[in-house]
Amino acid sequence: MIAMFTWIVVDALLVTTIIRSPYGPLEWVQQNWILTILVLVVGIAPFAIWGPIYRRLAAPERSVASGVWWGVLVYFYNLYIMITTPRAFYRAVRGKQGWAKTRRNGENLGLGAVAREA
Repeated sequence: MIAMFTWIVVDALLVTTIIRSPYGPLEWVQQNWILTILVLVVGIAPFAIWGPIYRRLAAPERSVASGVWWGVLVYFYNLYIMITTPRAFYRAVRGKQGWAKTRRNGENLGLGAVAREA
């Protein structure tokens, strides 16, 4: 849990630093090339490598580009999991177990009670 939180904070700080760089993001990446390579190798490469390996073992009929795309997508999927897991843990600790149904605009509902968080 702490490692997930750390990666979220580090990624957020890194993106904020790059965006707020007075010389622009490209100049920041060029000046800090060692950190850029480190983030790519440690943070993104394990997920990017997974896609082509999975394609070769499980779906050889798919293109190499599909394998690379799967690797990129699995990185973002894991980032999503890292963001939502601490929130779910926090809700479980606080005892919030309810799941209110969302009213949809397409449903023809009459007057009635609106779902609320338990």
